[in-house]
Amino acid sequence: MDRRKSRRPAVRSGGEGGIEITGGCNCGAIRYRAAAAPLRVSHCHCETCRRASGAVALTLAAFDADSVAWQGETPATYRSSEFAFRRFCPRCGSQLEFGFDDRPELRILAVGTMDDPSVVPAIRHNFISEKIPWVHLDEHLPAKPRWWNPPPGRE
Repeated sequence: MDRRKSRRPAVRSGGEGGIEITGGCNCGAIRYRAAAAPLRVSHCHCETCRRASGAVALTLAAFDADSVAWQGETPATYRSSEFAFRRFCPRCGSQLEFGFDDRPELRILAVGTMDDPSVVPAIRHNFISEKIPWVHLDEHLPAKPRWWNPPPGRE
């Protein structure tokens, strides 16, 4: 399936004043729909996110889990640490989701997989203690050396 031909509007009214954000993997086998605005959007500079994404940082948007629905194929799951997992397309490898075992109420989606990533601007940086030295941060966004909202036991 050619993902460019199957794209729908990235953000539209979700009824009753809500919004709908859409996205999916590179090959189009997996799509998702978020029927609410994200709770927060962060640039993560940790080594695990960098390696998982192949980028110098990974921008992630956290949603209430109940507002996100998968469409198409089922994402594969990879245990990226003793407390977290990543979901990705088994066909093309696109990383779609990051999640904490102890936070099942959240769906944390990779912003780069959204049909229009510009609609969910980041509000902060985290794990700048692991940032690549030549990466320059947006000075207008707050930054923390590690977690903003650590999972239980990871303070």
